[in-house]
Amino acid sequence: MIKKIKKFLYEFNSKFNSKLKFSKKRNNVNENFWKNNNNEDEFEIDSKLLDTYDFKNLCSQCNSCNSNNNCNSYYKNIKKYNFIVIDDNYGVIESIKDIIEDLKSRKIISKDWGFQYYYTKLAPIYLLKDIKRKNYIPDAGLIDITYGSIIRINDKNIKINGVHIFDFILKINSDFKFYFYTGNTLNSYVKNINKMMNYFKKIYKKDMNNYILTKNFQDEKEIYNIIEKLIKDVEGKKL
Repeated sequence: MIKKIKKFLYEFNSKFNSKLKFSKKRNNVNENFWKNNNNEDEFEIDSKLLDTYDFKNLCSQCNSCNSNNNCNSYYKNIKKYNFIVIDDNYGVIESIKDIIEDLKSRKIISKDWGFQYYYTKLAPIYLLKDIKRKNYIPDAGLIDITYGSIIRINDKNIKINGVHIFDFILKINSDFKFYFYTGNTLNSYVKNINKMMNYFKKIYKKDMNNYILTKNFQDEKEIYNIIEKLIKDVEGKKL
């Protein structure tokens, strides 16, 4: 009996170690593949993968679409202009929403504008899905820089950030007006911040620092002015 147990354990360990070696080998191949592709850095590869992904798996709750086509059932021609606010912190969303409602009540924001608020950790993924699957085209917006969202595409985990979102929008609307905002000071504890800012400069030809607000909004007047500025810029008007 003891011999049989030893034989079983020996065979089990041999099979397990064989699978483990195969798994490690496969993971190494994937990692090497994503490190360099036509001299692109990983950040640029992530952005291209997001651009080609169709987000079909997020549309299961809606039966009005043909899964092979874009969805025309919701956003098409509802408003002349679209404004997005995206953050994984609902408290921040509520604060900005209050400011926007105040601007509406004072007739600074016209009825031509529609507003979409994306929040929770999955906010960036659902925004990108609405753009890809529902033909939603933002004209202006406030975009948080960092999120906890991770999406897996072609065996690669992508941690979505504000510049990914911006790049995704810029490809469908080169006139998109925007500001980023953040709760941190963009120092070294933010992973890949240099790659993010360099990629922004590559696709927009400007310094990202000129488009960043702090999330605490210590001067409330500043965020009022920024939102009004974005609105007027899209409408072709001056403050």
